Amino acid sequence: MAGRSAHNAKTLDGNYYAGASTYEAETEHIFLKRWLYAGRASQLKRPGSYFLFEQDGESVIVLGDSDG
Repeated sequence: MAGRSAHNAKTLDGNYYAGASTYEAETEHIFLKRWLYAGRASQLKRPGSYFLFEQDGESVIVLGDSDG
């Protein structure tokens, strides 16, 4: 792919990222299969704090809310 421009690059439709069927599939095949260690709660100092971690080549955002 050397020499190819990203100018004509396209992404998947938003439904592939936020659709109900995607959520259900990810929940069933990823999140309900095993515990995922993302980090320590102490990394979220206040509401709105966040950190990122990578799991199987995917970036995941962990966000602290007002409930702690």
